[in-house]
Amino acid sequence: MVSMQFVSSENLAALMQFGTPEILLFLVLLLPFSAMVASLNMLAATYGRSHKEAQTYASYITMIVNFVPIIPLFLTVRDAPWQLLVPALGQQTVLMRALRGEAVAAVDILLPSAIALALTTAALLLQARLLRNERIIFSR
Repeated sequence: MVSMQFVSSENLAALMQFGTPEILLFLVLLLPFSAMVASLNMLAATYGRSHKEAQTYASYITMIVNFVPIIPLFLTVRDAPWQLLVPALGQQTVLMRALRGEAVAAVDILLPSAIALALTTAALLLQARLLRNERIIFSR
């Protein structure tokens, strides 16, 4: 919001709408997503046999999260319903709709958030299962 105060181009300011409703939408969408990424990184750190191996797994997760939103650039379809089912891509799709000033339905918010929370739960359950094994905690 602060940076939008310094935009002198009326065309650019008209293309992007960023106010309090958009900030709240960003929080609602990105909190479950950040929990998902954190839980996947924790799982990678627990699963790795060494610091280097865990760091490699975490870098793969980061790479996937960064490259998935690039997929629509190579497709002719924009804002397809299936994009809401893909983590990172679903969040980006909804956030771009909000920034363009388009209507965002409740399902557009709930579906990516539910998928992120489901993956968070799965990663945490897998980590809990790993931590029940004494070999993980003491040595392999």
